[in-house]
Amino acid sequence: MKLIHLSVGVLLANNFTCSNTTLSQNTEIIEEVSKAENYVSDIKIPHGFRVESKSQFATFLGNLNLKSDKTVYLYDGSLKPNQDAQYAVLDISVGDKNLQQCADAVIRLRAEYLFSQKRYNEIEFKTVSGTYLNFKEWLKGKRYRLKGNSLIAYQISPQQNTRDAFDNYLEFVFSYCGTASLGSSLVRKALDEINAGDVFLKPGSPGHAVIVMATAINNKKKKYFF
Repeated sequence: MKLIHLSVGVLLANNFTCSNTTLSQNTEIIEEVSKAENYVSDIKIPHGFRVESKSQFATFLGNLNLKSDKTVYLYDGSLKPNQDAQYAVLDISVGDKNLQQCADAVIRLRAEYLFSQKRYNEIEFKTVSGTYLNFKEWLKGKRYRLKGNSLIAYQISPQQNTRDAFDNYLEFVFSYCGTASLGSSLVRKALDEINAGDVFLKPGSPGHAVIVMATAINNKKKKYFF
């Protein structure tokens, strides 16, 4: 993932909760969700533009399913108060606890991609206190308990690599990682180099993070992204 400082919120809204998320500046394509838009890659881009060359991660993002409407529900099944802030909603789990917010949405998408590629050792995120949570080590039985402001490692029996194990790992990551720590997993890049999979990040607590789902460019090198 790549790091770009956040100056204005840009996001295809997911059913992840976070305050002050705004729509893409590309108002030419902000309309009602079309029934033909079943995947992120189905979302129409402006006339005269073409989708830029894709990385494997960009392809993964483009193949994510969209829900049939843009209603956003919170983790407990209740409606999100502001229903005007999203163009479309990803059909992806938010869990059943109040954990998965803006930075966690970025973390989940990256982790889901690496999990689908079986790149388990690359699934690793740094906590606010500086501890690295690695999924491969999690499977080996490495666990943590909070002592003061630090996570102290301890050992349990190894477990098999299952979807439940992955979900439990992510739940723990969401509890101890966020906008204040996400920057350590990213590198800076120039705004004009932005591509799908890159992240706008305003570090801090509270901070904010959004991920770019796709970019499109025309012959004059004008770029759109959402």
